[in-house]
Amino acid sequence: MLQACDVLDDEGREGSARQIGSPTGKQQASQPAQTGRPAPAPDRASYLGPTGRPPQPVELHSQFVGEAPSVTVAVGQTAELSVQFKNTGIAHWVKGAPSEIHLGVSGDSKAFADMAVDWLTPTRPAAQTEPEVLPDAVATFTFTVKGAKAGTYKIPVRLVCEGVAWLDDDGVFVTVTVR
Repeated sequence: MLQACDVLDDEGREGSARQIGSPTGKQQASQPAQTGRPAPAPDRASYLGPTGRPPQPVELHSQFVGEAPSVTVAVGQTAELSVQFKNTGIAHWVKGAPSEIHLGVSGDSKAFADMAVDWLTPTRPAAQTEPEVLPDAVATFTFTVKGAKAGTYKIPVRLVCEGVAWLDDDGVFVTVTVR
């Protein structure tokens, strides 16, 4: 669970940082808040592989690119959708590593689970398709939906780094019309 806490930076100024609570309820060490100085770029190698370090929440930012997709399908038919987000943070997003980024249904809502076709979980439509997404590069998230029941559905989506943080909420949704 993400919590805000007050911290002092290396010059004794007060700020805030986000951190992950431990199972014991004790707070773990956190990164100082922005101090007006540019943050040092993390070492690329620190994110690589399944044993790489997870990024800190303050290193993760994104921005939606393009237009929100929409699709019309008949009941029982499937369709593929793609959305793209720019990495506006300082962390490298590396597939298969703790810094891998997933497309999530906002709020972890399972309301659209009956439309999911081969999603990672009922609330995670897709993972980044690129092996690595550097800062200022664009990631693509492609997933399939099935027309389960007639109606128009707006699926709210946003990015998440599992176990670390949800990324910026740009209010993005995909529209699926089932006829």
